[in-house]
Amino acid sequence: MSKPLVVVESRQGAHDQEIPGHDYNVAATVGHIKDLPQREMGIDVEAGFTPQYTSIPGKQKVIQALKQAAADAEDVYLAPDPDREGEAIAWHTAEVLKKKGRRFHRVLFHELTRTPSATP
Repeated sequence: MSKPLVVVESRQGAHDQEIPGHDYNVAATVGHIKDLPQREMGIDVEAGFTPQYTSIPGKQKVIQALKQAAADAEDVYLAPDPDREGEAIAWHTAEVLKKKGRRFHRVLFHELTRTPSATP
């Protein structure tokens, strides 16, 4: 059985792989991965004003790394920052990683800390 993937926003959160435990893989989006295009309207007016998001230039390696990390994962836990930007990042990440049978969960971490060790 494959490990679930936890996707965080910051690279620092991905370095703290041991915090969620060894039963999970952790990857980072390092900020936004998609946005409206810079040189076009980015909205399909005839399709009910549907936004047309594109990958941000320079984020292809991040997107490929996310896809590779999620390759066998049945469950993906989206855990970017708990703000409006984080919601957009979570939504775009889910769109990029969408796969038949894969389940997405939105989780909020307000702080990730290691359990303090007992003092000697």
